[in-house]
Amino acid sequence: MNDSLSTEPSLDLGRLRQAIQEEYAAVARDPGRGYHFHTGRPLVSLLGYQDDWLEGLPEGSIASFAGTGTPFASATSGPVSGSSISAVVLAWIV
Repeated sequence: MNDSLSTEPSLDLGRLRQAIQEEYAAVARDPGRGYHFHTGRPLVSLLGYQDDWLEGLPEGSIASFAGTGTPFASATSGPVSGSSISAVVLAWIV
């Protein structure tokens, strides 16, 4: 048997974290570029955010939204995406 096939691939967590940070920073700088994940208004719609929850938020904040999970999932039956937008929305609806 070939040992290289039975060896678990190594993962540099520092490099992975850096790549993720760079990707989300790119979304913030250029939200319209297009990414391999949903962002902006299409994402807030997919996640069930209501338009009235977003009233008063800067459009740039909504455009660069790239939700990633939430610490608030059990606190509400509303949106399930952890971000600044989620924190603001939860403050309004809780």
